[in-house]
Amino acid sequence: TSELLHQFLLPAAHHLTANPKLQHQLLWLAGSLTLFAFTCLNDSGFNTAWLVLTSPFTLSRQLCHRYRRIHQIPINPPEPVADPTVPIIIPEDQRSDSSVGRATDS
Repeated sequence: TSELLHQFLLPAAHHLTANPKLQHQLLWLAGSLTLFAFTCLNDSGFNTAWLVLTSPFTLSRQLCHRYRRIHQIPINPPEPVADPTVPIIIPEDQRSDSSVGRATDS
């Protein structure tokens, strides 16, 4: 154990005490882990944490699903299909260019 202490633990401790930036980062890490544990790793906090973490994904998925349907509606509906059982109002030989058009023209 003395060999382990002199080879690994004392150099690591010396590096930690000589580097203030590393100390500061480790303190932030310890504080963050403590807050995370008390907030998320208990029975009542799990649902709240899960809602907070998944709400951006859920919101973006709902918006994409909502506005994707708008683009599925055809902008120009297809021309109406002629029904051969309906009698022709204007015979073809009497039609002029102004009487030829879509059924929806007014």
